[in-house]
Amino acid sequence: MKFLRLFFVFLLFLFSKAFANVFDYPSSASKINNELKLSDVRLRFEQKRTFKNVDKPVVSSGDFVFLKDRGAYFYTKFPVEATLEYTRQTNKQANDIINAVMRGQFDKIENVFALFYYKENSKWKLGLKPKNNAQAAEYLSDMQIYGENYITQIIINFKNGNKTEIWFKK
Repeated sequence: MKFLRLFFVFLLFLFSKAFANVFDYPSSASKINNELKLSDVRLRFEQKRTFKNVDKPVVSSGDFVFLKDRGAYFYTKFPVEATLEYTRQTNKQANDIINAVMRGQFDKIENVFALFYYKENSKWKLGLKPKNNAQAAEYLSDMQIYGENYITQIIINFKNGNKTEIWFKK
């Protein structure tokens, strides 16, 4: 019985870092800029948007393209075909966040977001929480971005209880 208890404690210790909460690891733009390097990428995406007072989530999927010199593009194929570009002034705030993350320019958003970062081996977690004086703090609770060689998941939690989850794969 004692062996079983020790084994269980060992397993908890072993897996605790794998499930680490990124918001337990405050970081700085300079540290993240040095460690997190992403490049141009073409991926498939699946998105699930959950709304506080709606029973069924809205699901969509398609292609995602990021080109450092041009911006980010979501080409939705399901349930309807549509293109969303994060390259122009019309999506300025989201554009600034996406491009700062993809280009490794966290100093450009550090005045708006508190930055959190955790890396173990090749897997990393990035957390963004709006600072109290930022406009984003009015509607955004936090963003969590996970990845390895490329972004694999984004979770956006809104203050009104809504949530967006996006999964990326090659």
